[in-house]
Amino acid sequence: RDDCRPDHIEYHKFNKSVIDEEVLNFAKGLDGIIIVRFPMGSRKTQGIIKPMMWEYPNSLFAAHRMSLIGGGVDALNTKPKPEDQTEQDHILRDKMSHGFVANYQEPSIKEMMPGIQKLAWCINSILKPEFTPLLNNLDAVCIDEAAQTLRHVTSGGAIKYPVAVFNRWLELMATTKDKVILADADANDILVEFCELGLKQRNAHLQALYGENVTPQKIHIIDGHTDCSDTSIYYTDSDT
Repeated sequence: RDDCRPDHIEYHKFNKSVIDEEVLNFAKGLDGIIIVRFPMGSRKTQGIIKPMMWEYPNSLFAAHRMSLIGGGVDALNTKPKPEDQTEQDHILRDKMSHGFVANYQEPSIKEMMPGIQKLAWCINSILKPEFTPLLNNLDAVCIDEAAQTLRHVTSGGAIKYPVAVFNRWLELMATTKDKVILADADANDILVEFCELGLKQRNAHLQALYGENVTPQKIHIIDGHTDCSDTSIYYTDSDT
């Protein structure tokens, strides 16, 4: 029920299962922490994360598996096709002609980092010192499969220093200047509660910068519609 929701969390529902320019432009107009909960195959990477990564000078793409980083880097660095002629396609072509998203797995990434403004890496690498200058000056951070990434961090077995990684992630959510995007088809209450911790730190950080009269930011949850109309279910009797 809407009247039972706290004031610092707002839900925005779209009656569509694919992210389009309407959803993207709506997200661009929001402050605070943004959870994008659209179904699988809804173009979360292409429709939200990629434009946000290229919209801002210093940006970060993160996930919990190396395979996601490899595929993500390919998607983020692929320019729109010549036949793609939307306004967003033209914007991307222009911005992508002036840089690239670096993969943290590059053998020479340490030497490259002083000149890198856009980076893709696994959350495990959040404590590595070579990335600190960029992380301390981010304009946008985009986390893919955010709920799974949070489970990856908090399970304790996959990361050497899970508490330090957890706290550093919260710090990024507080200090990133503009867009904080967490995308996951399975975004749940645990992820929302984590974002509440990040929001508390973010608003405290804003107050420290601009004074106590600064307008507090919120958590925005952008919900898509899951359309199963094209799904066929085949079944048989247990006796056949």
